[in-house]
Amino acid sequence: MSTVKRTGNKYALPTGDNKHSEMKIAPRQRRARVTIEAILDATSNLLVEQGVENLSTNMICERAGLTPPALYRYFPNKYAVLKELAVRLKNLQFEIFSDWVERGGAALLQSGGNLDHKMIVGAIFEIQMAIYTATKDNPANLWIGRIIRTQPAMAELRTESRAHSWALLKQHLGAQPFHASYDDVLVAGRVALDLIHSTIDLAMDDDSLDPQIVFNSVANMIASEYVRLLDMGPDAVKG
Repeated sequence: MSTVKRTGNKYALPTGDNKHSEMKIAPRQRRARVTIEAILDATSNLLVEQGVENLSTNMICERAGLTPPALYRYFPNKYAVLKELAVRLKNLQFEIFSDWVERGGAALLQSGGNLDHKMIVGAIFEIQMAIYTATKDNPANLWIGRIIRTQPAMAELRTESRAHSWALLKQHLGAQPFHASYDDVLVAGRVALDLIHSTIDLAMDDDSLDPQIVFNSVANMIASEYVRLLDMGPDAVKG
């Protein structure tokens, strides 16, 4: 998976080097990279203004200041451009999650078995808010997120993205001093990860919800289960 490059609090991702990309050729020269960025920036802005259905390659070209052949050199249609934006979004979210896990998940993934509920809530809340904030930074991501969730062509990208996150988290869960069975821990971890993803989508889609309240609620749910698996004996886990 591609590596996200940060500049300050902004994120940029190399294009065309992910297997899910539908770009015809990967940009190698600076001029080509500038063209790609112009196409993607124009598409992002038009998504916010026009939505998916009204978007066209002619509109993208006009906004980017390009001729249609310049766009078609890299992308066969508007859906390929949207796929590239989707790849960037999922890589951004994975990189944030990966950083959080590797740092120890604040407190959640530290060893020792002496964590309290409040510390775990803080760790879960942190990763939800970090992904939500970075995603919300680009208004077009609201549209991209919906496309990823609803378009069959995006299903593999969505599934693989979650699989990458789960594989990373699973490595750390296996090293924790749980009294519960490993199978119970894995099921709880997988459910928690999917709940985090779904909750971020919910907060993105529904502006009537306060994301801090939503994320705190989910963090408390996950923390309660984590403490139960960590502290209680194996006979109590299934009860």
